[in-house]
Amino acid sequence: MNACMAFFIFSLLFASCADNRSVILPDASETLRARADGRDAETPWTRELEAVRLAQNIASKDGVAASVKLTPQTVVAAASNYEEVFPFLNDFGSLDTSLIFPEMRAVLDSFVQAILHGQSAAENIADGCLYSYVFFIDDMQTGWKQFFGSELPEHSEKNPLFTTVLYGAPFISEDGSEIPVRFEYALGGIDVSLCFENEAGEYKINQIEIIKWRHAHGD
Repeated sequence: MNACMAFFIFSLLFASCADNRSVILPDASETLRARADGRDAETPWTRELEAVRLAQNIASKDGVAASVKLTPQTVVAAASNYEEVFPFLNDFGSLDTSLIFPEMRAVLDSFVQAILHGQSAAENIADGCLYSYVFFIDDMQTGWKQFFGSELPEHSEKNPLFTTVLYGAPFISEDGSEIPVRFEYALGGIDVSLCFENEAGEYKINQIEIIKWRHAHGD
């Protein structure tokens, strides 16, 4: 660029500043936004589908803990009304004990603990039915030797006779209630039926019967 040309350009710039004129360029973003707004206003949109559901807050769901991350699967599970499922043993029955009344359960637990620890369970027996308890203890001592080939072992609170006890679903009628109980230890166990009566709101056991002797690996 020669000196004359440079001087010419400098003169134009100086003249522009001297006239205090400024050039304002249009904001391209504002122009695009105006066009988009206009196009949106002119477009015949269809009705929004499920507008109410789309606006709902689904961050939480009744029946689901706040710490559980919601997914389609957890929402479906929470909305479903499934019945409770209880274990079922083919040779014993259902383990659903939800129908055992609390007062009956207290007597049942007391009787079982007495059997496990070699204590007297006479207080759980109904008046006039103590003979059933005596026969049960005698049958257990005799059957133990016949079935397991040894005398009934010594047992106490620290060394219970059985290691596992299962309660079965009760059979309840107007005449009374019957609850199956399974006692087990390493070599096998026994299935026992306990019958209850309710006199003036107080539950007592009025009949005890050994239903089955069981080996640990089959009958």
